[in-house]
Amino acid sequence: MTVSIATSSHTMAPRRRTRSHHVELATVQQAHRLSARLRWFRFACDRVGSGWTPGDKIMLRVSNRARRAYTLCAVDPDRDEFEVVAIAHGAGPGGVWAGQLAVGDTTEFQAPKRDVDIRIEREGTVVLLGDETALGLFAGVGARAPETAALIGAVEHPAHVGNAHRTLSLNLEAVGGDPAHPGGGLLAWLQRTPFVPRDAHYIVCGHRTVVRRIAGELTERGVHSERVRARTYWS
Repeated sequence: MTVSIATSSHTMAPRRRTRSHHVELATVQQAHRLSARLRWFRFACDRVGSGWTPGDKIMLRVSNRARRAYTLCAVDPDRDEFEVVAIAHGAGPGGVWAGQLAVGDTTEFQAPKRDVDIRIEREGTVVLLGDETALGLFAGVGARAPETAALIGAVEHPAHVGNAHRTLSLNLEAVGGDPAHPGGGLLAWLQRTPFVPRDAHYIVCGHRTVVRRIAGELTERGVHSERVRARTYWS
């Protein structure tokens, strides 16, 4: 397997046609609370492009003055629908928007960009490690992975994650963590998981501190840098 990440229900409201500057409208078709902090949304729009793929970044308007980037968990071009996971916490525009968004609401979006390019080929193992902010990307990896691929790993802070990873059909373990030392739970998972194949690829996502700790640990273990792909969602 080769994994490459390159950074570069309710009756729906009538759909509107594309607006200027490639800005379109999407309508919330389904909404589900995955945990206290996580929400899953399925949107419908005029047209899901043939090039849209899970793992792409899509910009959604979350207030009159703000947009936020989200990762596509799944796309359905036959139904012109796409899915994202959003963090609903804090007083920022993104958190407030995710906490209040309901079925039938509309939001503006711009066509996705290949901000994160995921390629999974042949049989092999991919290890997914991160906190709850990484679940959208991890779901995108799962949606694109062939049935012969083995996806394992862990997400930190089960109080925040709840059963979100199970709902998203991710075979990951929720591990505890110390807020004062983020990434500790993931390091502990690595230490007690000796069966990870030597040729496994790693995708590490989440808070910058977590990514640095895990990437550093893997380097010390002799994992080649080409097998480790990191993505920070929090600074």
